[in-house]
Amino acid sequence: MIGSILWNAWFALLGFSLYFFLSLQSRSPFQILVESFACAIIFFFVMFGIRTGITVSTKEYENDEDKLESDHTQMNEMSNPEQDTVIENENEETQTTMQSPNDEEVAKVVKQMLAQDD
Repeated sequence: MIGSILWNAWFALLGFSLYFFLSLQSRSPFQILVESFACAIIFFFVMFGIRTGITVSTKEYENDEDKLESDHTQMNEMSNPEQDTVIENENEETQTTMQSPNDEEVAKVVKQMLAQDD
């Protein structure tokens, strides 16, 4: 489920506050507090529904997106398998060349930091 229980708590606080301040001058204080807490509980559970709806809608969207990606990948693999191997080789070469300088730079920085501590 998207979000956390804190979202529900904040939404409940919002409901409590709105009801409390909107009915402040029209009823007795005890009645206002009881009804405000009831409103907060309702808002708390409404937020669960909202969070569930958002989660369901995003999962359906992700499933559709994943399905389209897999169809697109299958079409590309069927069309030109030689091009895929060339791209994979280029990606491997790029990764190895990019990792080497970074590792050396990190090692130099660590050595300098250790020398400064001594």
